[in-house]
Amino acid sequence: MGYTHYWTQTRDFTPQEMTKVVSAIQDIAKASGIPLGGWDGTGSPEFTTKTIGFNGKAWLDQRGNPTTEALRVTERFHRRDFGHMDLQITIDDPKAYTRPWTVMVPVTLQTGAGAQLLENVCENNRDLENLPGERLR
Repeated sequence: MGYTHYWTQTRDFTPQEMTKVVSAIQDIAKASGIPLGGWDGTGSPEFTTKTIGFNGKAWLDQRGNPTTEALRVTERFHRRDFGHMDLQITIDDPKAYTRPWTVMVPVTLQTGAGAQLLENVCENNRDLENLPGERLR
């Protein structure tokens, strides 16, 4: 589903708070949902996100698998050790699928000599002169 900005929190929202959050940022989220995340609190190095507020107008993947407004996505990021992370993604959309399903994605981070983090900048930005990086000026 592309790049996601995760809104972090330290506790679950009440249903009333969630209604306010969804209505406040619904115009922003639309097809990509509203991701809320935080550390799971059990002492394990796991960051968990729950994404809600989908409008059902986007595909789940490049195969064209459908989504509905009932879609809920849970992602669990678990760092096994330096350079290795497991990503567990659970899809729960009772209007499109008969039961929730989960995929595991192992992630290997680039480490060692010469490894560097690369900046990702939207090329359609109209304010390039204010963004960091020499390559943009």
